[in-house]
Amino acid sequence: MPRKKAVDTTNENVESTQVPATDIADEKNATSDADEAVETTEPGVEAETNENEESEPADTKSAEVLEEDEMELFNKFLADQKTYGKRRVEGATRDVRQELYGDAENVVRVEGSKAETEGDKLRREVEDLKSAATAVPPHELTGIVDSFHKGNTGWVIELQLKDSPGKIPILVPLEHFHVVEGKEYENDVVVINDLTGRVGAEVKFIPYLVKEATKKGEKTFAIASCVYAMEQEGYKNFIREMSDEKPKYVSGQILPAIVVGVRRDKIKVNVMGVEATIDSSELSWTALDSIEKEFKVGDEFYVKVSNVRQEEYTVGNKTYNLVRLQASKRQAEQNPAKKYINDFREGEMCRGVVKAFTNTGLVFVRVKDKMDCLCHASASGTNMRGDHVVVRIKTVDKDNYQLYGTIHRG
Repeated sequence: MPRKKAVDTTNENVESTQVPATDIADEKNATSDADEAVETTEPGVEAETNENEESEPADTKSAEVLEEDEMELFNKFLADQKTYGKRRVEGATRDVRQELYGDAENVVRVEGSKAETEGDKLRREVEDLKSAATAVPPHELTGIVDSFHKGNTGWVIELQLKDSPGKIPILVPLEHFHVVEGKEYENDVVVINDLTGRVGAEVKFIPYLVKEATKKGEKTFAIASCVYAMEQEGYKNFIREMSDEKPKYVSGQILPAIVVGVRRDKIKVNVMGVEATIDSSELSWTALDSIEKEFKVGDEFYVKVSNVRQEEYTVGNKTYNLVRLQASKRQAEQNPAKKYINDFREGEMCRGVVKAFTNTGLVFVRVKDKMDCLCHASASGTNMRGDHVVVRIKTVDKDNYQLYGTIHRG
C-alpha cells in the first residue's frame, strides 16, 4: 500500500526555498528535472531484434493473439518499478513510422484542406504524448477517464487524450491515479464503486512512458501519473510564494471546484489542481436526495477551502509532495433558512418536493424551492423522494430558522 507522511508546513508562511523535486514550468531556473532524467530513443535508430524471432507478419495474427500480446506488454511495464523512475519515450524507426502513419493508397493531399487521414490523427496524438513525456519541466495533458480493469498488477485506469481520436490507451495504475488511503481500497467492491463514479471525468496527467509501436499491428500506448500532475498544480497554486510573499491561494478562500467522482455518500472534487473529498454533511444546508442524483461528474460550483498542507505520498520507489486540503460546498454558500424564513407564514399552503427522511419517519420537504420544512407524513399515503406535494406550514421558528408542517392531501 502507498505510504503517506505529513510534512510540517503551513500555507500562510512557507519559505520560498521549499521547491518540490519536480519544479514548475515558469520558474526562472527550471531547465531540468531535479530527480529524474528524460530518455528518448533517437529517431531512425533501429530497434534491437531477436534473431530467433519468427518473421510472421503481424497482420496474419488473430485479433485475440494481438490482444494477449498487448496485455502482456502493458503488464510488463506496469510491474516495473523503473517505469516511474524517469520519463522517457521508446520511439519507432522512420520506416515503421511511415508504415504506421503513411497515407493509404489513392489519398490526394489538397493545399489548404484541414482534412486529416487516420494516420494524421494517430501521428498527432503520438507527438502530443511524446512531447509531454520529454518536456522539461514536465508538461501536463488533459485526459478523459475511459475505462478501468483489474490486471495482474492491480487496478488500472485507462484514459483517452481529450480532444483527440482516442486511439492510444493511456494507462494509470490506481495508486498513481489518486491518493489511496486506508485499507478500504483493498476491497474490490470499494474500488469498483469509486472508479465507476469517475468514468467520464476530466483529469490532468503527465506521461512517464510513451511506447511507440515497432511494427504494424502493434499498439502504441502510454503509462502516466495523475498524482504527479496534482503535485505540480498543488505546489504552483497553494505553496509557491508570489511577489507578495504569499501563495496564490490560501485557507479560508472560496474557490471554484469541479466534480471528478460521485459516490453514495460523498463526492470528489478538483480544486485548482488539488483533489479533495466532500462528505454529504458539507454539500448543502438543505436535505439532499440521493447524492448520485444531485451531482454528476463535471458539475462546477464554489467551495471554501481550509487546512491547506503538504504531505508526502509514496508509491513504490516514487515519492510525491502533495498539497492536501479540506473543501466545503456548504460553507461557501449562505444558509437559505436565514435568507428566506420571513417569506413563510403559519397556516400557509406551499408547493414542495420530498427530499429526504429522518430515522423517526419525518420528512424533509423543499418548499417554494427555497428552504426545507420538517413534516409529518400524510396518514393517507406514502411519499417517495422526488414526490411533488403540498405542505401546510404549522410553525415558523424564526429564532432557530426552522419550518415545521404537515404534508396535505386533498
